[in-house]
Amino acid sequence: MKVFRIVLLTLLVVLPCAPVSAQGLWQRFVLWLREGDQFDSSYIYQHPVRFQVSLDGALQRVSVDLKSGFDMTCYEHDNEGNVTATAQVPSTITSNMSENINGGFGMGLGYGKLGLGFGLFTWPANAATTTSLNFGYQGHKWGIRVSAYRISQYAKNTITIDTLGTTQWHTVSESQTSNPCAVGRLNVDAYWTIRRNRFAYTAAYKCDMVQRRSAGSLMICAGMLLSALEHQQGDAILMLSDFKGYRNFQSSVGAGYSHNIVFVHHDPTGPHDKGLFNITLNLTILPMLTVYSNLTAVPWSDGDNVRITGQLAPTVTFGGALGFTIGRVFFGTQYRHNLYYFHSASAMSAAELGIEGSGIDNVGVEGLFQDWRLSTIVVVNF
Repeated sequence: MKVFRIVLLTLLVVLPCAPVSAQGLWQRFVLWLREGDQFDSSYIYQHPVRFQVSLDGALQRVSVDLKSGFDMTCYEHDNEGNVTATAQVPSTITSNMSENINGGFGMGLGYGKLGLGFGLFTWPANAATTTSLNFGYQGHKWGIRVSAYRISQYAKNTITIDTLGTTQWHTVSESQTSNPCAVGRLNVDAYWTIRRNRFAYTAAYKCDMVQRRSAGSLMICAGMLLSALEHQQGDAILMLSDFKGYRNFQSSVGAGYSHNIVFVHHDPTGPHDKGLFNITLNLTILPMLTVYSNLTAVPWSDGDNVRITGQLAPTVTFGGALGFTIGRVFFGTQYRHNLYYFHSASAMSAAELGIEGSGIDNVGVEGLFQDWRLSTIVVVNF
């Protein structure tokens, strides 16, 4: 009861002053929604601020490719079972996990710079379970995107003993894990447009700006990748199951280029964007280089994780979009492809990895995470 009285007294004191403050904040918020960016109007046309409704459909696919190279101790026996020869044979094991093309639809509402949307993937993938999440902000000056997925899927493995194929131990075997492997990835990437006074990066992606004349710009980009892999004991995936999983964290920076090619443009001839017609193609490539990498192997026991030194590795985002603007209606189709690569800096001995007696030595690990998304969107301004 005492707490209730304190809250009530506070409200009675604060509320009389609130309208002035709230009105000021509301005015600033509306101004932020409606204010236009500074740009060269001979290159860029900006729609008047209106409410927007959008419908979109998308196809996507994610996959993981992993490879481990190592030296395997091989033995040759005579008819009585005695060891007659021993050799350290260079070998590899590769694993692949992927989902089939996954499709769905979504819708959104917006006003000015503010937007809200949701999506639902309705076409099931071939993975045992798949969870994905994508959200972010894509603006004229800068943008940031957060994407995450988790797949529980059977891995397809290929084990090659004696990769040179020059000795009697050369064998190649293919198999599938008896249990699903769990792969998760969280990625954050951002961009900053340099020449934004004449280049409208979002012209082919959103219904906010129209590129009147062809232009391009350098793009500064950065990214962060956090990934994890776990598998069941007894399944041969990387390093012959000496570890139950791997963790990888890496950050990257880079610079790329984006260009808008304007095929057709007609300025509006009347109110409400009457007569406006535009066809614009955007092509973008954003290469990055890893500046920090922390790759660790997680043992089956409760011991400490094993740190595997990573090396500089490329990360690339590329794609494009084709946008049609007819009056207050925008139609666009967009494609985006992401490649994330990691690699151990050098081979590690069995002693460094804590797997003495396993029969393997000089182990290196590399992997490639990739995903792509193809989408179409229709936006109507009211």
